[in-house]
Amino acid sequence: MNQYIIFVILLYVFVYEVKSQWIDGNSNQINVDSEWMYYINGNFKLNLINIPGSHDSGTYNIEITEEDMIYRNHDGYELIKFGVYDIAERFGKTQNKNILEQLNSGIRYLDLGLAWDNPNNTTIIAHGPFNCKDENGDDLTLENVLNTCIQFLKENRSETIIVHLKYGRDGWDTYYNVGSHEYYSKYEMTTHILQYISNHLESFYFENRIPT
Repeated sequence: MNQYIIFVILLYVFVYEVKSQWIDGNSNQINVDSEWMYYINGNFKLNLINIPGSHDSGTYNIEITEEDMIYRNHDGYELIKFGVYDIAERFGKTQNKNILEQLNSGIRYLDLGLAWDNPNNTTIIAHGPFNCKDENGDDLTLENVLNTCIQFLKENRSETIIVHLKYGRDGWDTYYNVGSHEYYSKYEMTTHILQYISNHLESFYFENRIPT
């Protein structure tokens, strides 16, 4: 099976960790989560395979501050203030593994909510008003996630990753200094994503057919 990153814009449901093992000729159990596609018939199209996925894949390290607790509209007026930090975190955090750990555990469908970080001119991963963080506590960027995916594919040549990109911050744009209108941030994100893809063409799938 050829390795690719495939973007889809669809809603889906899925959450669970998969543990797979293979018994070799000596009756030894081998963990094959990181390369389970190697054992799939190479003639099967992708839509014939059950693909393990994770919901809001980048939320493994959400950092919720008092600033995040306040919802403001485009005029700057306070609308809602959440009362309890840990409740908000429980709702916002849907994963306990980082992106690489998820891929090594067999996940092949990543669900990413996006937001535009105007001061740093980059696309970040977000879940509603909350910024997703990397292992160092910095904002988790889309570039960071895709770099992780590409490196994983280089080390696991049999694998394919499907990436679902969605807009993750409707109604929060002005408060987070991403521009006066949602159109602005979406335009900037689209431009940024296309630029990244153009620099990594060999890792993305463009054909108008379902791959094997």
